[in-house]
Amino acid sequence: MVRTLLAFGCATVLAACTVADGAPANPDFADEAALAAGQSVGPPKDCLTMRDIDRTKVVSDRVVDFMMKNHDVYRSTLAISCANLRAYGRFTYRTTVSRLCSSDVITVVDTSGHIGTTCGLGPFQRIDVPRSYH
Repeated sequence: MVRTLLAFGCATVLAACTVADGAPANPDFADEAALAAGQSVGPPKDCLTMRDIDRTKVVSDRVVDFMMKNHDVYRSTLAISCANLRAYGRFTYRTTVSRLCSSDVITVVDTSGHIGTTCGLGPFQRIDVPRSYH
């Protein structure tokens, strides 16, 4: 099952593809500001339930935040940098279950819809961020 999410916007669920869209306004400082914005809360999760994800925010080539419908934020830090993830701010993923897990991969999608680098997700760490971050 594949779904579509637009970062910085409402989630759009389609039957075929998941795309997260949105890049930081100032790439030079986005990593530092976003990493400083969140404190870890509790142990990390291996999976998130798809229906609970509201949208995503690409923080950097290694960090994606998942905004949940209940306003929790879970951060996945990829094991390695995912080329052009921040530059395009969009990715797809495929899952055969109704959960997105740290064992799943994301694939960068450019502004023309072309497929790019594929990278593995990391565990989902709940973070405490200012309300304005949502």
